[in-house]
Amino acid sequence: MLLAEAGLEGTSEAIAVSKGTAAAALRRLARAGFEGVAVTTPLKEEVAALCASLEPAAVEAGAVSALYLGSDGIRGANFDGIAATVALAAALPVPVQGHAIAVLGVGATGRAAIAALRSAGARVLIWNRTEERMLAVARAFGVDVWDGMPLAAAFVALPPNASLPVPILRQLAACPIVMDANYGSRATLEVQLRGPVEDGRAMLAAGARAAFVWWLAER
Repeated sequence: MLLAEAGLEGTSEAIAVSKGTAAAALRRLARAGFEGVAVTTPLKEEVAALCASLEPAAVEAGAVSALYLGSDGIRGANFDGIAATVALAAALPVPVQGHAIAVLGVGATGRAAIAALRSAGARVLIWNRTEERMLAVARAFGVDVWDGMPLAAAFVALPPNASLPVPILRQLAACPIVMDANYGSRATLEVQLRGPVEDGRAMLAAGARAAFVWWLAER
């Protein structure tokens, strides 16, 4: 759809790449003539280390969601944060700015969301299943740990089927908007929560559009 809108010929293909083999896969894609690459979990951090240059959001998150395979090397960017912010802003009845939003999970997607929501003026609170990692990310990003205080929204950036403690589920159940970064068959949070959850399709669309605009500018 995005290619057609831009008047370009081309295809979009899904390619499975095993963890630890990203460098070889990118060499094959470059030889085959691919220019733009979207990166998904669990390769976002691995691929970031292969880039010749990184956009600021990718540096801050320590991960990439999009690549441009240029003649001067691989350029990396991260649109997960802006995509999460756009999707949450569309779902919320109030502006993101000035409101408490919790990010659950501090992996590549979670860190990108933390940085972008903080930049958008939200009061960002975080939670993670591993306390040591949670505290390290809280210090690095200058945000607070979520202690159960009321929220405007929660963004859950955890792997599919990740079990949440009962107290966290109860607190999420009281949250007006809960968004799962996962979508389709990977979106399993609603089953645990036993209540409505926004899945990650709106985030996926926003991130794809932002990445496509960036790819066109990089060509």
